[in-house]
Amino acid sequence: MRVARFVKTAAVLLHLLFFAEYLPPLYRLFVPYDLHGYHYPLMDFAFRELRAGRLPEWDAGVYCGIPLLGNIQAALLYPPTWVLFLANWTKAALSYRPLEIYVLAHVWLGFGLAYRWFRGRGFEPLACWMGAAVFAYSGYMMTQLQHLGLVCGVAWWPAAFQAIDESERDAAGRPLWKLAGVSALVVLAGYPPLWAAFAVCVAVYAACAGVLRRSLAALAFSLCLAAVQLWPAFEANRLVPHLAHYGAGVREFAQYATFALPNYHAFGLHMPVMTNPGLDYWYLGAAGLVGIVCAFGRGARAAWLLALAALFFLTNPYYAVSDIVAKFPMLASALRSWYFMPGLTVAAALLTAIGWNRLATRKTGSAPAWLVGASIAAAAVWSARLLWLWYPFDEVDFAAGPATAVDVAIGVAIAAGLAATARRAA
Repeated sequence: MRVARFVKTAAVLLHLLFFAEYLPPLYRLFVPYDLHGYHYPLMDFAFRELRAGRLPEWDAGVYCGIPLLGNIQAALLYPPTWVLFLANWTKAALSYRPLEIYVLAHVWLGFGLAYRWFRGRGFEPLACWMGAAVFAYSGYMMTQLQHLGLVCGVAWWPAAFQAIDESERDAAGRPLWKLAGVSALVVLAGYPPLWAAFAVCVAVYAACAGVLRRSLAALAFSLCLAAVQLWPAFEANRLVPHLAHYGAGVREFAQYATFALPNYHAFGLHMPVMTNPGLDYWYLGAAGLVGIVCAFGRGARAAWLLALAALFFLTNPYYAVSDIVAKFPMLASALRSWYFMPGLTVAAALLTAIGWNRLATRKTGSAPAWLVGASIAAAAVWSARLLWLWYPFDEVDFAAGPATAVDVAIGVAIAAGLAATARRAA
């Protein structure tokens, strides 16, 4: 109980520290692009209409007019949206800051649900923390902060995998009601193509657990739960010209390099925003890389299969996926290969938790005192250096290109040193 209370308190404090520049009292940064230019006007319009006692049926301010319920990205039937509106009900309009906090709260939710998933698998608290941090704070979630439906939808994924674990452990289908509810929330969050990637990952994980048929039934039932939003969107989509958007797949090494090399594409603090068009930042963190290396061996089959399944749909080998998707025009117009990228992050988070759990439960003797002190001191010095580089001096920035491997090597070495000191008390 004491450990659980400490984890909850520390998680809240570290989350606030991680996003300190977006939160009061600093307010130095804001989430740009789609969240500000597309999602916020939809949310504000719906909020104003409801406060005026009218149902928000039609939004004339976006795309020359669009039925709001038919635009699933408005997320009007997503329950947390109602919480956001109620929390701001005394205001005449929905300001942008509450919407940002709403997005960041979903990142924290993702951390908490991932932590519970790994604890449900019997992992040590340290391993759960590391795996949950990779899920919530690594590159994928940070890159997608501007995409409201993606962040809100992905945040619920760990609860689905936990439901599958519980169904396998209890040899019963009751926990899969939770899977159905989570699946419906992923749909209602406002990015329905994401549900296709979610369903693939759930199917792979459920097959490894031996509960595939029950899980597929739960996914099918979830679509019935979400039909109140799906049918208006389906009706509106029938009026839209359908073009195949799946593409050739995400195949270039440059697209995946930043999973291990954070600044490979020079995403520096002082770089022009369009320096690397079409490239993204997916860094897993030094602790994540250490955990993944230590996860090789038994007990990680589901995680590796998740990663392989995500890569299959991402890379679209021999156009196998896009050729099938093209036969369904409505699906082909909505689904893109990069929607399967969170599958890699989920797999990496699970591998990280597995690896750190092995480190925390190994039977070797305690680390020497000098290694403990040296690792902690090195971590403190390295963190201070990163904070120095982060502080907005004009001429200081992070190393870019292949040189970023040096920073990664140092970070991994420090994480490995800390890992060597991590051992459950006998």
